Parts: sequence; C-alpha cells; structure tokens
Amino acid sequence: MTFFDSDNYFDEDKLDRGERLRERIKQSKEIISEGKELFNKNFLEDVLEDCLDAYRFRDAYTIVQSLLKLAPFDSELWSMKGICQANFGNSERALKCFNKSLSINPSDSEVLMEKASAEMMLDKFEDAQSTFEDALRLEGMKDNIYSRFGLICQKKGLHEKSVTYFEKALEYHAENEDALFHLAVSLEYLKQFQSSVDMYDQYLCVEPEDENAWYNRAIVLEKMKQFEKAIDSYEMAISLDERFDDALYNLGRLYASLQRYDQSINCFRKSLKIDKHDDVTLYMLGSIYLAKGKLRLALKYLDKSISTNPDSEDPYLDRGLCYYKLGLFNRSLADLRLAILKNSYRDELWIEEGTGIPDERDIILINKFVSSQSAGLSREEAIQLGESYLRTSQYSKALEAFKVLFSGSGEDAEIAQYISKAYFLLSKPKSGLYFLMKAIKLDKKLGEKFSYLLPSVASSELFINLTSDNNIFKK
Repeated sequence: MTFFDSDNYFDEDKLDRGERLRERIKQSKEIISEGKELFNKNFLEDVLEDCLDAYRFRDAYTIVQSLLKLAPFDSELWSMKGICQANFGNSERALKCFNKSLSINPSDSEVLMEKASAEMMLDKFEDAQSTFEDALRLEGMKDNIYSRFGLICQKKGLHEKSVTYFEKALEYHAENEDALFHLAVSLEYLKQFQSSVDMYDQYLCVEPEDENAWYNRAIVLEKMKQFEKAIDSYEMAISLDERFDDALYNLGRLYASLQRYDQSINCFRKSLKIDKHDDVTLYMLGSIYLAKGKLRLALKYLDKSISTNPDSEDPYLDRGLCYYKLGLFNRSLADLRLAILKNSYRDELWIEEGTGIPDERDIILINKFVSSQSAGLSREEAIQLGESYLRTSQYSKALEAFKVLFSGSGEDAEIAQYISKAYFLLSKPKSGLYFLMKAIKLDKKLGEKFSYLLPSVASSELFINLTSDNNIFKK
C-alpha cells in the first residue's frame, strides 16, 4: 500500500507538542464553559489553528463554534467550521459553511478549493469544476490551484483527471512538490509504473529527505519486479526514519520472498523493537523460521502471533504445518480446523458457528420435524432439521440427522459436506476432513467453492499435505 502524506512515526518533540496542545485544549474548554471567550479570543484562535494542524477536528469544532458567537461574520471562522464538517464526513454541512465564508469574502481561493472538494465528495462534478475555474480566475499561483484540484480528483478516485491537473500545475511550476508527489501516486494507480518512478525521482530531487517518497517508490519498483532497486529504496526510507515500521515490514517481506531469510529476520526483529505485540510481524518471523526448518523457533513466534490476534487464519496454517512436520498430527488437524473456522475471506462462510440461541423459526422447525419423525422425513425436511440444529449449536443432533440421511441416500456430496461441517464444529477435525474430502471427490464444484471461499486454506501446504497423506486417517 502507498503512503500519501504521513508524518514520521516517532518524534519526541511531537509528543511534547501534543502534550502541550492537550493542556491548551483543556484550558480552552474551561474558558468556554466559564463564558470568558471575549477576554481570551486570541488564545482561542491560536489553539483552534493548532487543533486543525494536529487533525483534532472535534476539539477545533468546539472552539470555532464558540468563536463564531463572538464574530458571526468572520469568513475564516466559517471556513474552519467547514473544514471540521468535511472531516466529519458531513459534506453538505461543510458546503454550507464554505458558501457562508464566500458570501463574506468571495475572493478567497483557499475557501473556493475547499468548496470544490466538498462538491466533488457530493458527486457535484460540474459544480466542483465551476468552483475550480472561479479560483483560477483569481490572482495567485495557478500551479497550486491546479495541484489542489488534482488532489481533489485523486481522493475521489478520478486518477486520469488528476493526472491532467497535476501535469498542468507542473507547466506553471516544474518543481511544485505536491503536484510531483501526487502525480506519482496517480500514475501508480493507473499502473504506469515507470512514469510513476520517474515522477518520484523528480520529486526526490526537490525533497531528497522525504522517507515516504522513498517508501512509495520502493513499492512501485517491487510491482515492476526490480527487487534490488526496491530494496535500496526501502533502505533509504529506513535510513531517514529508523522507526519507519511499514518500510521495515515491507523490506523484511521482500527479503523473505527472495529467500534471503537472515536479512528478513533482521528487519522483522527491528520492527518488533518498535511494536513487540505486532501479530503480523510475529507471524512473518514464524513463517521464515518454518521455511528455514527451525520448527521450534517457528512455533515460538506463531504461538505469540496467535495469542496476540487469534482471529487470523494464516498463523494456524503455518503452526499446523510445523506440527505436521513434527509428527504431531492431531495438533496439526486441530489447527486446520481453526484456520477453516477463522477464515472470512468472503462474505459467505464455509462453516458458520451456531449462535446457541434458537429463534422462533428454528423452534417451530425442530418441533414440527421431531414430532413427525415416526412418519419419516423427506430429504429436504431432514436437511432443514439438521441446519436448524447447526444454527442452534446442537451439533451432535445435527450430525445424527445428517448421518441417517447419508446412510439412506448413498453417496451424496451435499450431505457429506454437512457431516464434515458438523464434525469440524464438534472439534473432530479428522472426521471433518475425511467427509470434506469425500464431498469434494463426489462433486468437483464443491471443491471449487471451497477454494473460492477459503483460498488461503485450500492452497496451503498444510491442507495439501493432510489431504494427500493416506496414512493420516490410520493414525
């Protein structure tokens, strides 16, 4: 993923400034609550600007509302209120504020561009274009106006249009930093990778110490499979900010994909010094030690990853593979089960755990079918009964219902799939896998659906090993 305009991750001076700002915000709220705004107007205005600079829009909104009571015809305050509303996602209210500001001062190009942004967010493209043209007619630096509108288009995902405006900005000022940087970003989205790298290179001639540009450039070079150049670019980003966690992660991942495991481990260990509880970094270390055949070390990091984030399926797949290679087949099967249950790659789940709480429909179904069981159930009724048992977490009863149906219907792929689900939910993964394989063998479309819903599981070395090991069900 590409960064846009993120600041450095760790800065002690920034932390001090943040603490001072929190104290000043507290003072501002006390002033407002005591009704002393008039005597502290300059102080409140200073804190308001600091809040906007620090993206503390809720606090900024509280202060600007108070100041507007003192100065209801201050165009700048209305603009600031609009900026707050825009960042709350209230584009309609933001637009009203910008229009109010412009009714007081119609020649403010900055407010016109904020208005154009709000109109674009509301899909009022013609209005946004017209507002942009109004800003262009004003005296001022046209490169900034073009660059701002390019950024507005970019945020809306209109990358082809954004390229046009950024290029126009560069015609007026060839070293406009914002235009160069964001043009590179849009070109990347348009998959014009070489042009994107060229733009980053031009930008870095102007701003050689921007670690985010080096990072973005590395990502594009990776997409171009120019891995050594990407490594150099990541390393430049890290040299400029040793705590650039995403750059360390990406570099570690790239080294791992090139099987340069020792260098990869070095990156991820540095990353853990920044955040020792990052589950993805812990998982990556575990997977690298697994690739190196150091299974005990792999288990150490995979266990930590799972304890930090038990809802990700990938660590279970790698840990299960460790167990498989160590001959601990029951643990291996247990992790396969967990990976299947945790997997939520698609909206539709392969196995959905029951709620344990029957709704009215399930109660009616169960009572109806159980009371008429002596007369025998049709296939459809038996499936409905089993599904009701699954939804209400009555997995043993569901298994019993599906087994009766399976024995009576012969080789039925759909019923075999239901039996597999019941066994997995009962924490009996060996039987669950056995019937899953049987279902897939009987109906190839079920196998295709399994691969579609659980791609990481279906393609995992763990799943492939377990399903191809004929001895697994004899152990």
